[in-house]
Amino acid sequence: WDEYQLSVSQAEQLCVHLSNMEGGRQFSVEYDYLTQVFSEQQIEVLHQCLTRILDEALNDPEKPLAEVGILPRTLRDQVLYAFNQTETPLPPVDLYEKFSAAAQAHPTRSALIFAGSRTDYQTLERQAAQVAAALENALDGQKREKESPLAAVLLPRTPQLYAAMLGAMRAGVPYLLLSCDLPAGRIRQILSQSGAQAVHVTPSHQFPTGLSMPVSRRMELLAWAAEDEARVIIEDDYDSEFRFSGRPVPAMQSLDAHGQVIYLNTFARSLAPSLRISYMVLPQRYLARYQERMRYYACTVPGFEQYTLSKFMERGYLERHIARMRAVYKARRDALVAAVGEFVLGECLSTGAGLHLLLRANDARDACTLAQLAEGAGVKVTPLERYFAEKMPDWARGLLVLGFAGLDEAQLREAARRLKEAWGKGSEAE
Repeated sequence: WDEYQLSVSQAEQLCVHLSNMEGGRQFSVEYDYLTQVFSEQQIEVLHQCLTRILDEALNDPEKPLAEVGILPRTLRDQVLYAFNQTETPLPPVDLYEKFSAAAQAHPTRSALIFAGSRTDYQTLERQAAQVAAALENALDGQKREKESPLAAVLLPRTPQLYAAMLGAMRAGVPYLLLSCDLPAGRIRQILSQSGAQAVHVTPSHQFPTGLSMPVSRRMELLAWAAEDEARVIIEDDYDSEFRFSGRPVPAMQSLDAHGQVIYLNTFARSLAPSLRISYMVLPQRYLARYQERMRYYACTVPGFEQYTLSKFMERGYLERHIARMRAVYKARRDALVAAVGEFVLGECLSTGAGLHLLLRANDARDACTLAQLAEGAGVKVTPLERYFAEKMPDWARGLLVLGFAGLDEAQLREAARRLKEAWGKGSEAE
């Protein structure tokens, strides 16, 4: 990444001339620079980034600047991975004192922005004070040993997590962050003991929970695979194109340094299910074996459609199409979340990516009963428990799966209204 960064002295010796031609649909770009300072590779990378920005701006003038893809996906993934793996030490300061000073100086300023909602400093400080009081009460009367007691924080990454950490700091109690799923290293240990040689994962958007696998868990699986060159990870990355919030997480295939990840994806969601076109990215060491064993396999997809799709991708139409559809699906997701709030149906979960979300209904009845009432009103919802082959965990109890891709905003609001009516009538009947 360092080779793509410009120093201050370089920036002072580079001039980009951008000329508008033919009514704004074409541009001419010229670069004035010193060859002693810049290499041709650096100018070429700069030109590619600028071309990408102009292309997206022309095809979608309303797109927010933050959503413009400035870097190619591969380079962007490398940058994100390097950023998330930083080990720069923090300065030795009292973090809670810094936070408290900021809260006193700017009580109504936003301290956190999460899933589109803002939490100001005074609210976060009040929540932290409640956590600190609870910790102090729990430790009151206990004999303090030489070592301080340790508080374990087991929360998903929400504003409540930060309030808990700040509360522990305020109480002067060291804390340990624990993952909501299995602890770090446990998956690797289970896989090693099982003798498994292959793992199939859907890290970008797991169905039906809608969860994304964190980078730390992805690195844990890659480390497990690296222990034996015969091991392989099958990464099914379907639905990864439609992410509506948060930073994109690099695909495991882009993080793989040993050629042990087979990457799968499909155009069924991004283009059309009727195409029936999927693809696979093989590590180099598996390519010869694939060609030997699959040489006589008769592909069911006509060559004409494959050729057309390749041209569609080469000319940049696929990226623009996905950008437009991402905006469409985001609007539909927002409409569904708003309708759920308007009719007080419950709490929407797993809304950050994909074409469905989970609903925790404001109703004491079981999810199967609610689904039957919804079906009677002409609305299809699915209890999450139907997707479990074995015993359903407690956290999944009562959750419903709601899809939104095939309905427009007005239809989604009407569906929410029908759910409100159906569940209300069912409650009265009982």
